[in-house]
Amino acid sequence: MILTVSPVIHYKLSIKNFQLKELSNNVERILGYSLEELYEPNWWEKHIHPADLEQVLRRNSKILKKKKIQHEYRIQKKNKEHIWVFNQLRVIESDGDEPSYILGIM
Repeated sequence: MILTVSPVIHYKLSIKNFQLKELSNNVERILGYSLEELYEPNWWEKHIHPADLEQVLRRNSKILKKKKIQHEYRIQKKNKEHIWVFNQLRVIESDGDEPSYILGIM
């Protein structure tokens, strides 16, 4: 219930290819897209504002080295409106300090 009404989107990414693995259901209420749409390959990159994309990809490429990053950028809602989001990503390690997955909130 809490995640459904939360203004924060929670998600989990694969450590190997950064593909979406899990996503909170409130994303449909916030962005207007169905869960099925959001699991399409490269959905995220296709919906970041073009003026922000290069910087976002550059910063995200440093996640494995830095273990956590945060940044702001614009993303396109289903109704074509762009909204500013504050995104935080963190590498979650399993036993033995091996990276297991990336946890994000937006």
